[in-house]
Amino acid sequence: MKELPVKIEERLKELEVRVTDLKQSGRWRSWLKFSARLHRYSFTNSMLIHLCHPGATVVMGYGAKDGTTGWKSVGRQVIKGSRGIPIFAPRFKKEDDGGTELAGFHVVHVFDVSQTEGDPIPDEPEWPTPTVCPPGLFEKLRATCNTTFEGYSGLSIWSKGPDELGEARGCLRRKEQEIFVLEADEPQMVATVLHELGHWFDPFLQENPTAYGKHRADCELVAESVMWLASEKAGIDSDDEVEHYLASWSDQDDELFSRIGDSEILELSQRIQKSFIQVDGMLTRAMETL
Repeated sequence: MKELPVKIEERLKELEVRVTDLKQSGRWRSWLKFSARLHRYSFTNSMLIHLCHPGATVVMGYGAKDGTTGWKSVGRQVIKGSRGIPIFAPRFKKEDDGGTELAGFHVVHVFDVSQTEGDPIPDEPEWPTPTVCPPGLFEKLRATCNTTFEGYSGLSIWSKGPDELGEARGCLRRKEQEIFVLEADEPQMVATVLHELGHWFDPFLQENPTAYGKHRADCELVAESVMWLASEKAGIDSDDEVEHYLASWSDQDDELFSRIGDSEILELSQRIQKSFIQVDGMLTRAMETL
């Protein structure tokens, strides 16, 4: 077997340590917030960026000589003495028919915006984070979920009493495209909708809609992690609730974080990232109508 280049082998060892570290739930939440900021990068590269620069927000390479890519393309230069953040980039080889084939990976270096200077870059619009859940958000979120747009066929949301839902706060009926939510105060109902949307947009459950029962603990980890990420924008303090929720699911499934392997951590994080992007978009649409 061909040996890996030393730089790649070193990075993979560092990555293995970091992934194992995530199995402590407090650090899991910290990682979720970071990875949500850099969702366009793969899990592996996001983790390597986090390893070297935990405060990173906007990351690019230095740029080609002609100035058409990277920081050069936006009129910025890397500050002298800044250490590049090593990540993996694909390496391709040309085939006889003129096409290309993936030949492996090599280490390249990128830089966070804080390591550059020059022309100002357009700030992404920041949503003012409310300190409390805005009144009327549940109804606006319900209306948004019931709207059909490109790539989304609409979900009906119904509030139900405990006599109908029992001890559950909510449930998703994927085939019927319905979400049931336990009648409660508005922040809790909004949080429940965000949780169920986390299930709805979970790419694993979209491809395997009947697999929830067999993979219940993992699916709940994904949905609750998505809810926790989205709840801040909705003015909902869910830290204590999520800590308890995740702990309870871990207890029911033989300590989830110690049970799952490192490769499964990678897969779970990718599922969370993809689902969160969709849920965050739905929440943003709803809040724009308040």
